[in-house]
Amino acid sequence: MSFYANVFDPRLVIGQIVAMQCLGYLSLSGLVWMLHSLFGTAFGLSQLFTVRGLGWDSADSAAATAAAILNGLIIGVQLSFVVERAKKCLDFAVTFYFLHLVACWRVQGFPSDWRWWIVNIGACILAAVSGEYLCMKKELKEINVNEFLSMRPVQRTETGSPPPVVQRRPSASRPNSPGDVV
Repeated sequence: MSFYANVFDPRLVIGQIVAMQCLGYLSLSGLVWMLHSLFGTAFGLSQLFTVRGLGWDSADSAAATAAAILNGLIIGVQLSFVVERAKKCLDFAVTFYFLHLVACWRVQGFPSDWRWWIVNIGACILAAVSGEYLCMKKELKEINVNEFLSMRPVQRTETGSPPPVVQRRPSASRPNSPGDVV
């Protein structure tokens, strides 16, 4: 999927949104399960869509809050593999968290607790910034043109440097030109 043209492809965008939702909820459920096991609290699927249980008041709410924040970083990594473009990371991060808001609203009602908003907006910012950073690192990676043009890997000598370039000698059938090396 690397660096596709700037042509709008709705199937690609919808596929990327679905992939991000699936990967995001997979990582969130794994984190919630792991942190609730670590804290020794009960785990339920409704905790993925909790609108009241975030904060640091109890072990249960601390596990859910830590999972939501850590998931923001994991979504940033997922964005770098699914979206692959730094300028689109913010769009996909906001889309993920908007759809998460809709899912939470559907399951447990509209989130009126200010802690829910702080945690999810912070996680969205973490996802967007870390995703953009990782995508920019990929986009700015040096491309070795010599290897690309030859379509075969450059063979290295024992010292680790490429072999010397063999210069063309002028043939007897044509006269010397200024570019020939003897």
